[in-house]
Amino acid sequence: MDSKEINALVAENGLRVELDSVKGKRTVAVREFKRGDTILSIRPLYEFPARGNEESESRCAHCFARLPKRRPRCSQCRQTQYCSINCQTTHWTSRHYFECMKMDERAVDAACMELKPEFRPSLRMCVGVMRTMSFQTVPAWLRVQREAWHMLVTHRDKHPQFVLTQYEEIARVINTHHSDIGLDSTSDAIDVLCRSGCNNFAA
Repeated sequence: MDSKEINALVAENGLRVELDSVKGKRTVAVREFKRGDTILSIRPLYEFPARGNEESESRCAHCFARLPKRRPRCSQCRQTQYCSINCQTTHWTSRHYFECMKMDERAVDAACMELKPEFRPSLRMCVGVMRTMSFQTVPAWLRVQREAWHMLVTHRDKHPQFVLTQYEEIARVINTHHSDIGLDSTSDAIDVLCRSGCNNFAA
């Protein structure tokens, strides 16, 4: 895969991507950094609040704070909600302007209800990534993120069978609801889950 945009991004920040016989690739510094310097800052490919109680807990689409009783809502899709006008404005300019109207969140909610609560965040993540990868026109930072995503290895053959069984169930539900959710294809749902499963780190 062409990695020109990734190489340009890391070069701008004093870094270089090199091949590594053990890790495949590694990023090395090509200039001196001081303690406390921010070396690289990137936005997530897709983001959503992981809700412990899917049935009743609603959070701001930007900062993930619990929503107040009176909350702003996107005037176009009428689904995305915020804790404040400031969060709504920031979220629109950062990413919602190209995500808006691309997926029916209520359809995703309905699909989630067919799964155990612990599997629902994985479905939301999978649908969000697949939707993001399908956008035709996106900003430069997202093109870089999508390029980096494709470089991740799925390690599908190394996942335990019980995990793959969970992924297959999530993929089945996505396939059942794919037209309502707004996806043209669900063929790579398990690959998305495998990529995330072995490359995801919680802070």
